[in-house]
Amino acid sequence: MRRRGKKNSNQIKFMLFTSLSLLCILTVGYAAFSTNLNLSARGNIGSKELTPNKLKGKYCNTASGDGLYADTHEEGRCIYKGESPDNYITFNNELWRIMSVESDNTIKIIRNE
Repeated sequence: MRRRGKKNSNQIKFMLFTSLSLLCILTVGYAAFSTNLNLSARGNIGSKELTPNKLKGKYCNTASGDGLYADTHEEGRCIYKGESPDNYITFNNELWRIMSVESDNTIKIIRNE
């Protein structure tokens, strides 16, 4: 009878340890993926300090040629179009390109490699 109790006790400890480990992993994963970076960039697109609202307000009105266009499929989103839209920024000492300014004021960037 004692053997059974010891076995059940070990199973309970194992399940408790497994549950707590899974909870920690999920918490850390959620924190990592829900982190938003605010980007205030300096680049050669015409402004000293750029924020998503400044980009949308000042540059999201291109009608032809290279530049930042209002997205026709999603309200409040702006995308860069053209052969040379001049959307380079330096971020973390690397050269990046702004792809779009989203409707929730996040900026999608891609490394220029």
